[in-house]
Amino acid sequence: LTGAGYTLSEGAQQAYEVYLTDLEANTPPKEQWWMPDVLPVEMKPDAALVNAEAQAADVAMVTLGRTSGEFADREVEGDFNLTNEEKELVAQVSKAFRAQGKAVVVVLNIGNVIETASWEQYADALVLAWQGGQEAGNAVADVLSGKVNPSGRLATTFPVRYEDHLSAQNFPGIELSPDMVYGPGGIPMGKPSEVTHQEGIWVGYRYFNSFGVPVAYPFGYGLSYSEFSYDELTATVSADGLAVEVKVTNIGNTAGKTVVQAYLQAPGESMAKPSAELKAFAKTEALEPGASAVVTLHIDPKGMASYDAGQHAWVIEPGTYQIHVGHNSRELTNSATVNWADATLVEQCKGLVLPSEPIELIEPGQ
Repeated sequence: LTGAGYTLSEGAQQAYEVYLTDLEANTPPKEQWWMPDVLPVEMKPDAALVNAEAQAADVAMVTLGRTSGEFADREVEGDFNLTNEEKELVAQVSKAFRAQGKAVVVVLNIGNVIETASWEQYADALVLAWQGGQEAGNAVADVLSGKVNPSGRLATTFPVRYEDHLSAQNFPGIELSPDMVYGPGGIPMGKPSEVTHQEGIWVGYRYFNSFGVPVAYPFGYGLSYSEFSYDELTATVSADGLAVEVKVTNIGNTAGKTVVQAYLQAPGESMAKPSAELKAFAKTEALEPGASAVVTLHIDPKGMASYDAGQHAWVIEPGTYQIHVGHNSRELTNSATVNWADATLVEQCKGLVLPSEPIELIEPGQ
């Protein structure tokens, strides 16, 4: 931040330095290098300090962080959901700064999705930094300062609640043995369990959108300092698949890029299909205000096909296919239609790793 020209508050910085020094002195070392880091308890700032900062600073920036690793599942409380200390921090800072007519920016330094719906009203802006490594701080500073106009899009859905995920009904499953299994080097691998994957194709945005489940932020979502419109959408079908063209115009006041997303809505006569699936996307070059560009996308036959479990094959069903283009999976502004004449076998597979017993899959309407 200082490299980007910002001046940091000395009072808050000193308070956190003292707190971190105490944490490091009282946190025992990990027994093995591969063990997960312990997420420290968030410091609860003194009310007088927060109020003083709100009067002196121009804007507040709160960073919420999560560790990330392998071979272990995340927890719902204190990981997907914020801790009580984190919620209190965001609310406390928001109240003090908004009383002074000043904005609050929350930066999410996280490796996976967290719950945002219950507390996002305290933030004037959320910056999803993910875990960008040693240059993450410079990248965030460039976005906050406006040096870089953000153009990223979500590759996942942020649900309102963990329980809104269809897989939450069956995970972590039925424990088959109380005994822990250990891998090489004594790494705990968990206890044997059986999980029934009833969701079938209804995973991620395919479930949320097809079943009409409210979400905090949809798949494909992302903001920019610019605004963009889509026009003149065309779709042409051939033996090579679908060719999609659309005109993109920067209707904002700032130069920027956007991600053109093409979703395919396939007929579902013999197989269940999601309401629409992302099949192609591309980012534009930087467009000046008022400038336009024509973006061409291609969807090959495999992208048009669906997996037929009965045939163990990827098949294109005959019928009407709709191509939707827009800003994200729930804001599709333009549509075109093509027809595919005959059922087409795209790829023959083998029936491997079949379920040991029948699974009753979830379907829309259940």
